[in-house]
Amino acid sequence: MKKCASPAATASRPVPTILLIEEAWHTVQGSVATVTRRNTKLSRALSLSCQFAFHHISDIPADSPAISMLKECGTVLLYKQQKSADALACEEMFTLPVGTAEVITKLVKGTCLFKIDQYDPFEAIHVRSPLEVELTDTDGAMKSTSTIAFTEESSTDDAMEVIPA
Repeated sequence: MKKCASPAATASRPVPTILLIEEAWHTVQGSVATVTRRNTKLSRALSLSCQFAFHHISDIPADSPAISMLKECGTVLLYKQQKSADALACEEMFTLPVGTAEVITKLVKGTCLFKIDQYDPFEAIHVRSPLEVELTDTDGAMKSTSTIAFTEESSTDDAMEVIPA
């Protein structure tokens, strides 16, 4: 018998849980993809809300379980795609009206196409609070100039000190 990877599956009453995976491209292959797909199939029974952020559909191999997961999404937020091929892939993946790919390539920062179930998408403004901006600043870590310095004591007790730039 296959087991779900969520502790919520064993609770007598499901615990509402949000699974948010940013940069989800790394979850589309191998055993992680299989477990993720299984969990999404059971999500309602588990009270599990699965949210995945893929930047480009082209990051997902055609034979990955992630393709069918995307096709089953009830709510999709589509942000600007620089490449027309990526925008067209969105149009095809989510069965959007013909011509939507062109709209996707022209979206401005802070806007997206919002698609719910079988309905046509509509343009939405995505407003983030200052806390959300801070929590989702993925560039901050990549641009960090902090260094790790070893102090005199560190040679004896393996302590490290982080020195901000």
